[in-house]
Order: sequence, then C-alpha cells, then structure tokens
Amino acid sequence: MSAIAGSRVFITGGSGLVGSHTVEKLLSRNVSEIIVYDKFINEENLVAVKDRKEVKIVQGDLNDISCLQKNMAGSDFLIHLAGLLLLPSMRNQREALMINIVDTYALMDLALDLGVKKIVYASSVSVYGTPDTDQPVTEKAPFLNRTIYGACKIVVEQLCRALRDMRGLNYVALRYCSVYGPRQHADGLYPRLILKTLSDINKHRIPRIEGTGDEVQDFIYVEDVANANVLALEVNVSDEAYNIVSGTPTTVRELLKMVCELEGRQFNVEFVPCPGKEIVAYRRFNGEKAHRELGFVPKINLEEGLKRLLSWAKTTGEL
Repeated sequence: MSAIAGSRVFITGGSGLVGSHTVEKLLSRNVSEIIVYDKFINEENLVAVKDRKEVKIVQGDLNDISCLQKNMAGSDFLIHLAGLLLLPSMRNQREALMINIVDTYALMDLALDLGVKKIVYASSVSVYGTPDTDQPVTEKAPFLNRTIYGACKIVVEQLCRALRDMRGLNYVALRYCSVYGPRQHADGLYPRLILKTLSDINKHRIPRIEGTGDEVQDFIYVEDVANANVLALEVNVSDEAYNIVSGTPTTVRELLKMVCELEGRQFNVEFVPCPGKEIVAYRRFNGEKAHRELGFVPKINLEEGLKRLLSWAKTTGEL
C-alpha cells in the first residue's frame, strides 16, 4: 500500500499541465481527498477526474489567505505547482516576484501553521542558468541563473532551507526541466515550439524559431514528472533538491525534425537570432540522485511522448 494512502493532498496549480497529471497519479495511490486549487480552472484538463468523489476543485488566488486557509485546513500534504512561468516572468517581473516569492512564502508559512506534514515544491533547472561545464549537471552545481524566473526559484529553495531550520519544514524541491505532453501550456518556452512548428507547416508557412537550433535541452514527459511528485511525497526524504530530467540531451533541431518525421512532414525550419537571454545554449543534466533516493526512473522516451502529444493535439483541435 502507498505511504500516502488515505491522506489529504492540496495542490496549487492543480488544473495545469503538471497538476492535472499529478492528480491522476495521486488517485492511483488511493488518497482520500485531493484539493485542486487554481486561479484559473482549466476544466478540459480535469475531465477525467472531475466526477471522482475524492477530487475537490477550488478556484482561488495564491494571495487569498482566507480561501487558502479554509480549503487547506486538514491537509496532510502540499504540492506547490502554481506560479508565473519563464516567459510571463520576463514580461511581468514585479508580478513574478510577488507570485513566485511573496505569495509562495505566505503559502508555506500557512501550511506550517496548519500542520501540513510535507511540501513538494516545483523548482526548475533554471536555477543553474548556463552551466560552466559540458558535463551533465548535478544538484551540486553552482547557481548561475540570470533570469527573474530562475532567481525566484533560487530564493524559494533558500526560504525552504531557512524554514527547515527555523520551523521544521519538511520539504522536497524538484527541479523540472522542459516538461512537455498533452495539456501543455502555450507559455512553455521549448514545448510550445512543437505545436508552433506543425501549425506553421500545416498553413504552408516556414516556421521561424528563435535560436540556432543547436541548443541542447532535456525534454521530459509530463507523466514522468507527475510520478516524481508523488514519489517525493511517498519516500522518506527531506531538505533535498532533485533534478527531474530524462537524462537524454536533445537539440532543438533534433526535436523539431522528429516532430516533422512523425507527421510525415518535410523538415524546413528557419532559425533566427534570439533577442533575449532566456535560451540556454547547452544543458545536460544528471538525474542519478532522484533515481537513487526517490526511485525515480523516466519511462516515456521522446518519440513516444511526442506521439502522445500529437495525438492529443489533433483530438483537441490544437493542430
């Protein structure tokens, strides 16, 4: 039996890409109740679970303490996924600081007051910035971030460590890489390129993609990430951060070429200069710590994940 069977789990951002898949994983662990808390409820993402008696859906803002208190009271666990993503954070820096740091701190503070047993925090490999090595990056690598989004993730990880010593916060930080899959968000930096490329090709336009195409990234399928979230609750670890990655480096050019081949399309993409700092040229990650301590093993390879994504996109009219 799962270590979290019979528990009550509160998930912020619970109707998003990672959140909705995490809800489905939690249901397979026989939890007693899942509170899906989100500012904007994406009902399409929750179609498979909305009628389950264990699932309670609450529309609410991260800065609404009274709403949070009312609905999080009695929860055993908190999975905090809500926040402003990389691209919106660049456009709205003050809002990013408020949501990703100030509101997140208030949420953790409240969780401690309410006796929540453990928090899983959605961090990011953005904390590493552009690595100073061509070797796979481990959790011991320095923080070389130069984006507002990455800075927010660093701050919250440090707040978690401080609250661990000051108030006994039991937490795990999971550093996600480029998450993709069915229900993916339009504001995702790399994943959005997949559907954009095919959409342009279908309209007989040559896709114009920022960057050189030789940027190396780690693409991880959303169900694997959801599984990592659940494992982080189940396994008896705390005060640790983990890379949640596929461990398979792939260039943007290779990614888009695979997408075109799966759809029987000719690969014809124009790469153009990127004016911002958001694209990192080279990223390879080591996921051995998560494998060793969480038992996390990615199960969906890129080709299979892309097939599932494209099938979903056609079914939902995204393509």
